[in-house]
Amino acid sequence: MQIGPLPKSNDVNIGALAGSFGSVTNSYKFYWMLALVDAVQEQHQRTISLQWLWCRMVAHVWHPVHYFRLQFGKSDKFSECAELVKLESGLAIDASVSDVTEICVKLPKGSAARRVLEERGRFVPYRFIRPFFETEIHGLKDHEVNGRITDLASQHFNSDRPPMYRFLGRDIELAEAWFLYISEHLEVLRGFCYWHLVLYLQAKNPNVGNLASKLTPPVERDLSQAKKFWQLALKAGEAQKCIYSGFAVPASGFSLDHFLPWSFVAHDALWNICPTLPEVNSAKGDRLPSLDGHLSAFLATQFEAVQRVCPICPEPMIEDYSLLFGTASAAELIAISRVDFNRRLGDVIRPQFQIAANCGFPQGWFYSPRL
Repeated sequence: MQIGPLPKSNDVNIGALAGSFGSVTNSYKFYWMLALVDAVQEQHQRTISLQWLWCRMVAHVWHPVHYFRLQFGKSDKFSECAELVKLESGLAIDASVSDVTEICVKLPKGSAARRVLEERGRFVPYRFIRPFFETEIHGLKDHEVNGRITDLASQHFNSDRPPMYRFLGRDIELAEAWFLYISEHLEVLRGFCYWHLVLYLQAKNPNVGNLASKLTPPVERDLSQAKKFWQLALKAGEAQKCIYSGFAVPASGFSLDHFLPWSFVAHDALWNICPTLPEVNSAKGDRLPSLDGHLSAFLATQFEAVQRVCPICPEPMIEDYSLLFGTASAAELIAISRVDFNRRLGDVIRPQFQIAANCGFPQGWFYSPRL
């Protein structure tokens, strides 16, 4: 769904704010605005630390870069900050936004991550409000722009149409009218930023699906429907073997594995899930299994489960398969031959597998039991 224009206001210069998002060649303006929105919502004050804002930008980049492995492009340097923070801190890829922010704020002064963070961050607040002073800074040399913007922001701060903020040493101070505007439109502004981030990242990740779900921390998943499906499948036929270890999978106490990692697909469609043992699932993590070693067994497990469950389950339970195969009923779904089923599901899995590998997900995984 496309996000509409920014909310109108008679008290602030919406045209200048819209101009801040024009001709975007990097993601930093959207992450800067997200950080500002967070600061207003969480801190409830107009004076905000520049360092905190830079750290919150890294925290918002954290999950797209580390958990979902999205590409930001060579010229987009804030993802580089996230890489350095992870290297120095050892923080988990699914750490919360607040935890990443806190770690970044506490980076020692001599650390490479902090140095790069401040180098990358110091231009962001000036470039963001440049459209508020486009006429005044026209023709200035690049090294003169930041100083001139600082002066202009102070001069016009108490005017009828103030810039969004002014600079106070290592802080910024939001103009009261802008503070009230952001406070009133928190979710609309957040949605505006995320929509345009999706558009930006689509150009960098043209073959990656479900991008909108990969901009924020992973949500708690509901696998109850998948659990019911595989419980029926395991009880309805012969004993099922784990496709990775070869061990028998019990009808209860099993785990559900996403053949293509959830952190790549960001969905729980049944056609990408198979039952396995908890220790096997834990060992696999977000790795890509060897296609030569495991795809045939995965396709066979899927086909047999559909044949067992479709005659005894309600239609909504098999909707994922119906959508994938374009069938209108359970009878039509189970009429698909094994050869055709394997071919069609394999044609979905293989290209997605290659895209995931290109994104950096480790491939070629085999299960090796611990001795």
